[in-house]
Amino acid sequence: MSRVTLAQWKMLAAVVDHGGFARAAEAVYKSPSTLNHAVQKLEEQLGVQALCQAVGKPISAPARSKASNTSA
Repeated sequence: MSRVTLAQWKMLAAVVDHGGFARAAEAVYKSPSTLNHAVQKLEEQLGVQALCQAVGKPISAPARSKASNTSA
């Protein structure tokens, strides 16, 4: 099993903080596909879904479950 890197965590945080891959990519000077690949690999390594698509904007999975619990 390969190791999770700090760079992967930073890219995930950037996607969440900036509300999407395109804006995050600009902020961290990477391509959106590089961020997408890093997040997908992180999810595979951890065996969890870190991001969920909600209204075209990725949000963290825990935030999504919290939002769905309060909206019902």
